[in-house]
Amino acid sequence: RECSYCCCMSSAYWPNRRLWIPEDYMLIDSLQFGDEQKALWFCNDKGSLRRDLVVYSYPYYYEKDFTLEALNKERDNLLSQFITASVPGSYMGTEYKVFPPRMRYVEPLEKDSTYDPSKFYGLEIRGLWKIYNGEAMGGPYVSLTRLDEKQQRIVTAEIFVFAPGQKKRNALRQAEAVLYSWKWL
Repeated sequence: RECSYCCCMSSAYWPNRRLWIPEDYMLIDSLQFGDEQKALWFCNDKGSLRRDLVVYSYPYYYEKDFTLEALNKERDNLLSQFITASVPGSYMGTEYKVFPPRMRYVEPLEKDSTYDPSKFYGLEIRGLWKIYNGEAMGGPYVSLTRLDEKQQRIVTAEIFVFAPGQKKRNALRQAEAVLYSWKWL
């Protein structure tokens, strides 16, 4: 099914964006942290593995906001408040020691007559997540980040997988397809 963000969140922060979200993903939570950050959390935990999708935005101020360090800092800040485990004081964050996150620039999948190769389109980050101060939980994640020039906001859609003792590649690739369905109308 097609889900338009502006139906789920304030149209001032989620205008003209569309993401195809499979029917088996359920909206877990939608949060607003002051006027600065907004977030949606979807989950598919059917079967023996779990796939999550988190979409969040926050203000864009400087070009340095689009560095790997700045994006991961914002990610860790948001997810530590948003996603916790059953142990009090536990929180989700980025795993930096085992497999440090890697970033690359991405171009749009569909290039139309307005495509300009010199223009910025987005960033993809791949890495590992883990639960700090709690259960031994973790897994791979992929995030796609874009700049909303009109609203001056950084918007990130991220998927992560939890499947203890199982191969995760196929589940990650399926969830990744959701990320790359993201369109700006």
